[in-house]
This record gives sequence, structure tokens and C-alpha cells, in this order.
Amino acid sequence: MDGGNIKTEFQRMLVILLILAVPFFLVLFYTRLSIQTALLRREIRTAAFKRDELIRKNNAIKNELAERVEKGSIESLYFKKSGSLPFYLRNKVVTVELNSEND
Repeated sequence: MDGGNIKTEFQRMLVILLILAVPFFLVLFYTRLSIQTALLRREIRTAAFKRDELIRKNNAIKNELAERVEKGSIESLYFKKSGSLPFYLRNKVVTVELNSEND
């Protein structure tokens, strides 16, 4: 009887451990998914911020170029209206030197 009693006690302990382990692993899984979701959202916000910053800098460069182009030229008219030069004028090379903020 002693061997059978130990076996049933072991089975009961195993069932209790399984009953406790299932909610633990569910909470662990949910927490992991929440953390991954938060990290992905942070990466998306960072990428959107970088995109907005690049767009802002691009617009600043376009505005500066538009101011420096001769007032009466056709390039100025197209550049101000569309933000880009027409197809037949795009073959021109424009070099822009930007001063760093540290200088």
C-alpha cells in the first residue's frame, strides 16, 4: 500500500504543478507579446520621426534652392510650383554644400 500511496501523491503533485504552470506560462507569453508590441511601436515612432525630420530638411533645402535660383528663369517657376524641375531640365547637376552646425 505504501508504494501505491506514494504513486498517487506524486500524480496529485504533478496535476497541481500543471494547474499552476499553465496560467504562469500564459501570463509569461502575454507579457512577452506586450513587450514586443511596445518595442515595435517605439521603432515605428522613431522611423516616423526620422522620416518627418528628413522631409523637413528636404523642404528647407528646396526653399533655399528656390531662393538662390535666378528670379526670372523657367527653372525657378517650375521648381517653386512642383518642387522639382521639369524632365528636360533635370539633367543639370546642382551641388549643394551644407555647413555643419559645429562650424
